Amino acid sequence: VLWTVVAKLTRRASLASLLVAVGIPVGAAVAGAPGPEIALLVAMGVVVVVRHHGNIERLLRGTERPVGTARP
Repeated sequence: VLWTVVAKLTRRASLASLLVAVGIPVGAAVAGAPGPEIALLVAMGVVVVVRHHGNIERLLRGTERPVGTARP
């Protein structure tokens, strides 16, 4: 749900993915998940952020394509 809301508001799938990668471990911690589960979710979130390094650069430059646009 978070991904859909962010993607619709920003029209950037990569931004939505990055926010979910951070939001899921935070939500699990707030919900009282056990430490090892939170650690695993944090590790998975780090992988997502690292894999999105190109998208992060484009987001910062303002050149990331909106959702639904064709590649040139």
